Amino acid sequence: MGAKSKVLVVDDEPIVLDFVEKYLKLKGFEVQVAANSVSALGKLDSFTPDVMLLDIGMPGIDGYDLARAITAKPKFANVPIVFLSGYDVGVDAARSFAAGGSVYIHKPISGEALVETLNGLLGA
Repeated sequence: MGAKSKVLVVDDEPIVLDFVEKYLKLKGFEVQVAANSVSALGKLDSFTPDVMLLDIGMPGIDGYDLARAITAKPKFANVPIVFLSGYDVGVDAARSFAAGGSVYIHKPISGEALVETLNGLLGA
């Protein structure tokens, strides 16, 4: 299978963060998690993900601004970003694409559907 695909997951909901981390690890991904945007930016100093999974509604720096900050760095400019949110599909999907997102997924989502989405972005 080769090297594990690396995923950075950022969500301020501990239950979501825990589920996604455990499920993706079970499916063979290397996963780093962050409970907020500041922590996520810090993790990028030592972790280079193949794909990022971002919540939109987080305190402080929201997912849109986090995506803009990440994609402004040349090293991460082409890393796919998946927005995972319970927000309005129409409005927030458009805003997530404008912020650099590749895919918008409305919560809740099954673990298997999430893996299929990630594999599709990674060409696996």
